[in-house]
Amino acid sequence: MSNIPLDEIISNIVQPKSNDVIRYYQNELLNIQKSAAGWQLMEELLELDDTIYKFYGALTAQIKASNDFIHLNEDDKLSFQQKILHYTNQNNQNKLLSNKLLSTLIVTLVKSSLNDLFSILSQVHLPDSFKLAVVLEDLVRLEFSKEQTQQLRQQLLSNKDYIETTILSNLEDLDATTTSIENYLKFNSSHDFLDRLLNVLLSTINTENYSKVAAIVEILITFKDYSVPVSQLLTSPLTSQVWQECVENESSDENSQAIVNLLMSFVDSYTDFIINQPTSQTTHGLLQLALSATSFPGVAGSDETISESSLDIWFQLQDTLSDDPTNIEHFKDYFTQLSYILLTKSVFPSSIAQNQLARDQFLSYRQVVGDTFIYSYYVLRNGLIEILYNTLNNVLQSSEQVESTLFAFKSIQEALPEDDSAVNRLFNPQFIDIVSSHSQRTQRTLLIVIDEYSPQISNHPSVLPPLLNFVVSKLSDIELATPAANALRSLCGDCKQHLIQEIGAFGELHTNLSTTVPVMERSKVIQAIVSIVNALPPFQAKDPLISMVRPLIDIIFANIDIAIKAKESSQRDDVLIALDNLLAVSKGLVNYDEDVNQNAIDVVGNDEAVTQLRKQLIEIGAKIAMEGTSDSDLSTIYGDIVKSLTISPTQPTLLTPSIDDLLNVAGMALSTLIPSSIWLSLSTSLINRSKLIIDEKPHTRDALVSIILQLVTIAWSGISKTLTDELKMQDHPDLTSTFFGLLTMLTKTLPIAFLQLNGTVLEGLLTFSTVALKIPERHSLRSAADFVASVIFQTRNLPPMEQGIVDNLLKQYGAPMVRISLIGAAHNAPRSQVPILGEIVFLFVVKLSSQSERWVEAAVLEPLDVYSRASLQDKEKLAKTINAARTARRVKEACSEFAGICRGTQGSAFGMAVSAI
Repeated sequence: MSNIPLDEIISNIVQPKSNDVIRYYQNELLNIQKSAAGWQLMEELLELDDTIYKFYGALTAQIKASNDFIHLNEDDKLSFQQKILHYTNQNNQNKLLSNKLLSTLIVTLVKSSLNDLFSILSQVHLPDSFKLAVVLEDLVRLEFSKEQTQQLRQQLLSNKDYIETTILSNLEDLDATTTSIENYLKFNSSHDFLDRLLNVLLSTINTENYSKVAAIVEILITFKDYSVPVSQLLTSPLTSQVWQECVENESSDENSQAIVNLLMSFVDSYTDFIINQPTSQTTHGLLQLALSATSFPGVAGSDETISESSLDIWFQLQDTLSDDPTNIEHFKDYFTQLSYILLTKSVFPSSIAQNQLARDQFLSYRQVVGDTFIYSYYVLRNGLIEILYNTLNNVLQSSEQVESTLFAFKSIQEALPEDDSAVNRLFNPQFIDIVSSHSQRTQRTLLIVIDEYSPQISNHPSVLPPLLNFVVSKLSDIELATPAANALRSLCGDCKQHLIQEIGAFGELHTNLSTTVPVMERSKVIQAIVSIVNALPPFQAKDPLISMVRPLIDIIFANIDIAIKAKESSQRDDVLIALDNLLAVSKGLVNYDEDVNQNAIDVVGNDEAVTQLRKQLIEIGAKIAMEGTSDSDLSTIYGDIVKSLTISPTQPTLLTPSIDDLLNVAGMALSTLIPSSIWLSLSTSLINRSKLIIDEKPHTRDALVSIILQLVTIAWSGISKTLTDELKMQDHPDLTSTFFGLLTMLTKTLPIAFLQLNGTVLEGLLTFSTVALKIPERHSLRSAADFVASVIFQTRNLPPMEQGIVDNLLKQYGAPMVRISLIGAAHNAPRSQVPILGEIVFLFVVKLSSQSERWVEAAVLEPLDVYSRASLQDKEKLAKTINAARTARRVKEACSEFAGICRGTQGSAFGMAVSAI
């Protein structure tokens, strides 16, 4: 019980001086509410006249009902229900209090007996429409056992007439009634009730209640085919009147949104109704309404939201037409109109140029428009291409309209065949010249279009010269350098075979890089140039590659000592830039065609100068590993270089060091005082790469496995000294999770190698894993659980000696792991991780059935505080379910249900999350 006066607590919650203050006093109040004093506090607060105090009294009642009601004896439960009923009626003029107290009453009924639901409800002095809405909403939200579900169904069936009469006779109170309808239909959607409800709604709809009635009609059409009456409503004079008023007033309000929502739901539910009646007046009226919505006046995203809301209609139509194109010709005119509307709506409005929020909203809208252009293309095909070309020719002098049309071209790129001839017409020299004089926004969009269309451009090399001239000329423009560098990288990557003859010009570009390209974009240009170099025969590529890489390595060697010591120095900046450029080189080198001549690469790779470059890459790595392990910038970028060069380990590039050397460098990094998660992650990647090499070249297995086992042993030595207990593990989740990630990779790729670790190391790893299963931090717990599951799952069908090792380990550590997993599910673990803990228990049951059954029973029946909410029957049910389960899903479900019991979240919306598998 807090020593702070209640007035002071509530005053500081209602009018806090800071976030810390409100958190402190909220915690103080919560402690009182959860304590035994909470029962008295509830009554004291609810008896006061002040509404704020009453609110906290109602909140206290909710907390007691959710957490402590189940522990009361039957007389006290009944007494508590009667008090809540009394306070609900006493405060029936205040909707907030009434709602909260009525919800509390429902929770008590769920936790006692739902058979009394409607008899108790009849004693509540609140309007029927209001209390029915609250009750039905809570019944949908709460969680029930099978027995309770049966009780609830019986209650709803027995009181069907009352519920439906209340709904139908209270349609003037549409806020409450809509809630009731939406939730009641989840229990009962009989056609008789649906028909009666729709008839009443259609007879009462008018300009005043249109949006609310339309929202209910929208719900109904998901249950039954009401295509005829609802299409008549959507094309009726009433809807036309409401819609025209919205358009004329440029009113993106609840009425316009309700019409669009109803139309979208209609099209979603009854697309065939439209597609199969292509020439009917009803179809015409519906699609004209859709077109009007898509062209709604105002700036999309900020002034109005209707146009974006309507776009999904066109996806539904296109999707159905793609499945059944019989009547597609009849709909081309609508999609033609749609395309012109989208071109107009997607013109960037000058009015929002200085408004960042409005710009972001408009650009978000344009992303959806981009998808809609694709839908139009699938209906119109070349017809849309003609629309875009004609528009371009008609608006060449308007920079913003050209930009909008280019955006449309960009949007449909992925749908066009790679050999499509559209690129010849789009990227003609005259057009490129015109756009070069347009606004930066238009030039930027053209650069993005070039970037996107590089796969198609590779099939039409005649357009490359003007495009390259345009792109390269924009590299020096600080505002356009980024899209220009992106476009150059894509062009050189996709069109490299066509650009080999221009290697001299690209060499000149590389020479002038420092004076023509902003520093942050140079790596992209380097990658572009290396892609072309890499397309040369290896013996021709050697010298250009050396000339690009040698200066970078020289810069690194000249400055790396200072870079490691001085976090803020020009030398460090130089090293980071050089490493970034080396990363670009590595990305360019792995961009080769499938018919790469690996033999020729191997021959040239033995050249002394090339061999020296690889050696120096290893020396750089060793330097960072030994002296800069804790330097995340240097370690990360070097790791990225290694991952890139080894992305296809069985097809090494000229610069790819041997996997042995890279594993040794990683081992150096992990042998330092405190292991680095970055190097653990790199080691994980290298183990995966090693497995691919072993699969292709089995003779390398022994040597690589020996190095990997040494690496893992080194990593474990550092980890075991750093993460000495579960608190240290929790304090270093990055180290914990990446180390377990490394172990999991080893068990999945090389399970026998894992079991070849020194016996003391293996036992240490399993002990470490057992402790880690206690960690409440989500990522660490998940990674530990994944490793344990992998050990059990991957070590199957092994040779006898290895199988004996793993069986002995599992028998030694199984009991504590099962125990900790079940305790974690009951209390310690984050709710999201309960399923993976259940999976571990299941795997033990499958692997070692006789022993694990005893482990499960012993763990569950242990008298622990974390199980205090679970009855003996609950515990026995869990043990029986687990030991009899044939699927992991069944055990996960059982553990989730048990978690809800132990955590006291059954019968609450909060508890439903525990059950999510």
